[in-house]
Amino acid sequence: MIFFDEFREYAVKPRKDELTDVKTSTSEKPISEWVITGLTYIDDQALEAIRRRAGGFIRREERQLQQQLTTRVDELEERVSRLERLLGVSELTFPITHECAELMLLSIGRQLGFKTYTADTSRTCGNTRLGNLADVSGDYLGKYVGPRLLNSLSRIDVVWHREGVGFYLFEVVIGGSMHDALLRLSSVGELNAKMFIVSNEDRRNEYESSIRLPAFNTIRNKCAFISVGELARMFVLTNLWRQAIEPLRLPYIGR
Repeated sequence: MIFFDEFREYAVKPRKDELTDVKTSTSEKPISEWVITGLTYIDDQALEAIRRRAGGFIRREERQLQQQLTTRVDELEERVSRLERLLGVSELTFPITHECAELMLLSIGRQLGFKTYTADTSRTCGNTRLGNLADVSGDYLGKYVGPRLLNSLSRIDVVWHREGVGFYLFEVVIGGSMHDALLRLSSVGELNAKMFIVSNEDRRNEYESSIRLPAFNTIRNKCAFISVGELARMFVLTNLWRQAIEPLRLPYIGR
């Protein structure tokens, strides 16, 4: 058994046929042309030339650190991959636009067993048409509200409804007017419903200031703010929950 206290690993391992300009002090031909048939000695001149070609040695501590980092990166990539498969995050390939926020709301509502409606049936998120995720029309809403409220309710971005539970109303504000979205919700303020503004986190203070205006007294205690990040988490976790409880075949959750 041989122990090397100063065993050195070099960054590059040059091949013999690459040593075209490396000679010993006594050789006429470069080492690349040597025919080696047994034990061969080289002098310090050739050794230093080979070392220069090798690009310097890797210290033992650096080599161990590189190995540890490589192992750690591999472990983290595997963990991330497992989480993505578990949570369905890898399916979130779309940007969070107004339409894609509506898509997530419609998907969550359906998975929770609500009837879903959108005022934007012709809009798309990626290749998905929002109308394909909305399973009711304005006629359905009209069965539960009067004609006066129906006109205003049908202009809300996303509506959830279930008998015995009631209405959930969502206005998405990404690049649009917070004030106008709150006006649309206040136009159905007398409806017994829970209301939400979905917007970027950096507009939360704008929402808090706007909802305090006298014009929105009727909905102030009914309305809440959901950030886009919170919505994305709801979307992922609802998908995970739905997959987990699928074997129960709960009667109030549509297939």
